[in-house]
Amino acid sequence: TDGHQKMSKSLNNHIGIAEPPQEIYGKVMSIPDPLILDYFELVTDVPEEEITEFKEQLKTRSVNPMNLKKRLAHEIVRQFHGKRAADEAQEHFTQVFQKREIPEEIPEQAVDLKELRRKILKRGPSPGILPLMYQVYGHSAQEPIDIVDLLLTLKLVETRSEGARLVHDKAVQINGERIKSRYIPLELVRDGSIMKVGKRRFVRIAIREEDSTQRSIVS
Repeated sequence: TDGHQKMSKSLNNHIGIAEPPQEIYGKVMSIPDPLILDYFELVTDVPEEEITEFKEQLKTRSVNPMNLKKRLAHEIVRQFHGKRAADEAQEHFTQVFQKREIPEEIPEQAVDLKELRRKILKRGPSPGILPLMYQVYGHSAQEPIDIVDLLLTLKLVETRSEGARLVHDKAVQINGERIKSRYIPLELVRDGSIMKVGKRRFVRIAIREEDSTQRSIVS
């Protein structure tokens, strides 16, 4: 359990041991404070004497729970991915979530703009898309694309329903701009743009070379 619900992939609240170190670290940092000791006891090899000390510190409020979570997250990542990965995950968390900085190393993912166009033309845009885009983005609103198609292309989500939920929850950003609608102007998808999903996932967009003519339009 995550403190509220049974942990499962469908609820997006599970912590998979095969997930990237940064993802594991971030998810551990999100657990409720009352579960800190349970995780130490059940998941780590931290000595019982030290866990007892943590319990006393929490009881007397002589320690910030976040500091214990950092230790917990580091221990769990270290066990499954090694100390170096744990150190890097901790540094990443500090940089992105405490200092609110963009990570230095962001994975790059290719985007074929022609394919994004083809998908929305095949399904046919929903009525009212262009007026809604104009209302949200003003004069920049032009050719629409489905942001969920983009999320799937960038491998930031596994299903359309997951992508739609993230957009609805306003958990998607491009270059720091929060996406406010399901459909966005094509011109927002630029070569080198940084897409952020949730609190931990970043991808740098790379427009495929065969789209070089379109690149000159959107750059």
